[in-house]
Amino acid sequence: MKLVAFPYHDWRKADAEGHRWRDIHLIDAFATHPDVERILVIDRPVSLAERLAGRGPDFVRGMEVARRTTRASIARITNVAERIDVLDIHVPDVLGPIVSRRAWWFRTFADARVIDHIRWAVAELGMDRPHAVAWLPTVAPALGALGPEAVLFDSLDNWMIHPGLRRHATLAAAGYSAILPSATAVVASAPASRDVLRQWALEVEVIPNGVDPAAFAEAPPRPSDLPPGPVVGYAGSLAVRIDVALVVEVARAMPDVSFVFIGQVLQSSAIEPMRHVPNIHLLGDKHYAFLPAYLAHFDVAWIPHVVGAGESGGDPIKMYEYWAAGREVVASRIDGLDRWADRLHLLDDGAHAVALIRGLLTDTVQAKRATVPPDRTWDAIAGRLLSLLASAP
Repeated sequence: MKLVAFPYHDWRKADAEGHRWRDIHLIDAFATHPDVERILVIDRPVSLAERLAGRGPDFVRGMEVARRTTRASIARITNVAERIDVLDIHVPDVLGPIVSRRAWWFRTFADARVIDHIRWAVAELGMDRPHAVAWLPTVAPALGALGPEAVLFDSLDNWMIHPGLRRHATLAAAGYSAILPSATAVVASAPASRDVLRQWALEVEVIPNGVDPAAFAEAPPRPSDLPPGPVVGYAGSLAVRIDVALVVEVARAMPDVSFVFIGQVLQSSAIEPMRHVPNIHLLGDKHYAFLPAYLAHFDVAWIPHVVGAGESGGDPIKMYEYWAAGREVVASRIDGLDRWADRLHLLDDGAHAVALIRGLLTDTVQAKRATVPPDRTWDAIAGRLLSLLASAP
């Protein structure tokens, strides 16, 4: 099988921050599957405005396979790993990306120059009638022009309900309506996304996230910037999904405990109250390769997310990473986590969170000692998705 993949997270970002997201994890897993011959990853086209602003390297790192220059744009195919090539496309747009920002993605994948470069790359690599996997609704025009043998749409955070994406809900709905009705298979990582996507697809299979257990099997030395224990830790981006009121309440009730947050701050104003609590430590973003060292030295891991309107419709990868690292997990009752009640300590409110954490630290709350379920590895998930693709008539 030859795959053309349209990830939400481009390969340049993965190079810089590590392979930490569902789409990139799965591309890596596809590349090791015996049924996959080659993968062409279509990175989001880069505008001249972004290049002038110096946002990252011009092209992904790796060995150049082919390059194509037209009067108005540049395309390069780069081999980045065994069986994985990445297509970078540069377009001369300046005003559009500045004014429209993420909405520009929808227009750029309808751009004739971009579609022409994608067709060139597919032909250059001998990928006639490939299978396609898409993780975002912006690529509908490119998929339509490509005419793949089969299409799998794998929803990440749902653009219709995600707090940071739903301002583009109208454009996203048009993309979903163009891709999903005729897709070979439609997959969501959590029930909330499934329920939204069913307005365009009769069948939506929920396939939750996973982890590479081997990456978290070791116990590396304690990172030097971890504060003294006991440590209650969180690993993930910091934005409106964090239940800041809960975090502040719990941290103030447990001044002898260090509450550590590892991750990129996406919305500084949303977490501002956390900066004023002395035992809350914001350690910033860490490359994914260093994450196992931090998780290995958490005494308790937690997921203090907003429940309800602030949810993203996704399934937290961090939960599986916590399990792979052997951590006890305390979590808010966000959508879909009830199915893991025998593996998690689900909290009801701040006082309950304090009781759970204190009990786990003092061994007065029974530990769940959860491990990663066999079907929740990236290899297992990749195998299931490929079987769905192969089911095309």
